[in-house]
Amino acid sequence: MKQITQKYIKEYLIETYGTIKHEPKFLKIAANETAKYLNNPEVEIEDEYSDINIYNPNKNIKPEDVFHFIVDDDNTISGTFSYGFHTRYGREIKDIFSELYSEAAQ
Repeated sequence: MKQITQKYIKEYLIETYGTIKHEPKFLKIAANETAKYLNNPEVEIEDEYSDINIYNPNKNIKPEDVFHFIVDDDNTISGTFSYGFHTRYGREIKDIFSELYSEAAQ
């Protein structure tokens, strides 16, 4: 799996938004680790609101896809949106990313 780089993140944020509000180093770590976690064949995400496991059908998520899903709210990861809203799977990815970002920032 190809890792996303700080350079890519920094250049993208400046070009797209004109400013950087979050630390590219922590965004890189969280995007790479989230993709690694989601691509693990053993991972089934438990939904905290029911007994249903949320399953990632493609197991081919790139760190760049995670980054754009988080930063741009793009539908870069299959199954994360339904009728314009985040699915449980999409919300869980955001939660995983947020937790990993917070851990990296400590």
